[in-house]
Amino acid sequence: MYFITQKIKGKLSANKKLTAISYKLKAVLSVFKNLQPTTYNLKPSVPLQPSRGFTLIETLVAISILMVAVASPLTIAQKGVASAIYAKDQIIASYLAQDAIEYIINLTDQNRLNGVDWLTEITGPNYCDTKCAVDTSNNSIAFCNNGECEMLNYNDSEHIYTLVGGQPSRFTRSVTVIEVNAGIEALITVLMSWENKGKPRELTFKTRIFNWKQ
Repeated sequence: MYFITQKIKGKLSANKKLTAISYKLKAVLSVFKNLQPTTYNLKPSVPLQPSRGFTLIETLVAISILMVAVASPLTIAQKGVASAIYAKDQIIASYLAQDAIEYIINLTDQNRLNGVDWLTEITGPNYCDTKCAVDTSNNSIAFCNNGECEMLNYNDSEHIYTLVGGQPSRFTRSVTVIEVNAGIEALITVLMSWENKGKPRELTFKTRIFNWKQ
């Protein structure tokens, strides 16, 4: 009898616990039922722009601008170098022309001191009436056949331009001496010609000399 009574008491206590749990669950469910749904605004305040990369046209334009930016200084530098080379050639040509003029003047002075005509061995059929090549380093005047004078050579060891020896240079010097007034005045014309990057270049120098004994 005792054991039966204990079993009944145990069942009653278990029922009480289940009842208490059920009440608690009902209370929790009632709380959830009373909850109101909350609405959140997920839209951004500032409209977002879709991200995009460079198109092919934009890339080509950027490359073109870069090429222009790089090519312009290179073009300027190239023109500067070409101008410097041309200026150097002009200076050399002017010195060579002055060298020939001074040589002719020196010959006229020697002729006057020697008591002969001041243009002896300067003008004449085989001299500088038309065109002649003056070699100041060898003290000689050579008649240019058919008006074509020989190209000057450059002696690298002595640093002089000559018609004999050395290596061919780019310069050709043609000298013409014409007596304007007999025994009084003569005109010296020196034509310097050379090539620069395949283009023919020319400079002409003229000066008048006078017979100081007249």
